[in-house]
Parts: sequence; C-alpha cells; structure tokens
Amino acid sequence: MVELTKWFLDWRFRLTAKEIYVLNHSLFTVVMGTTITYIIFIVQLQADEGVLRI
Repeated sequence: MVELTKWFLDWRFRLTAKEIYVLNHSLFTVVMGTTITYIIFIVQLQADEGVLRI
C-alpha cells in the first residue's frame, strides 16, 4: 500500500481542458471527496425515506 501511494504521488500526469486549465492531483482529490459526500448524503436520504413509509 505504501508503494502504491508513493507511485501515485510521484506520478506526473497532465490532464488539461483544451490546454486552458491543468487538472492536477489536488483537484482530483477534491472532486472525489465531494462526490463521495454527496453519495453518502443521498443514500442516507433514501434510507430515511424507507424507514418513514407506513
């Protein structure tokens, strides 16, 4: 796991939006964190909705 983490942090990729904006590691982690947060929120809403049905 440590080797995988080191490899990912040392990996230099260049993902751009038509060479206007460079998407880097920090943006990727922010997007993933936000996505996971919204998924958890929606799952909790659905679970609560299922409990309240009579």
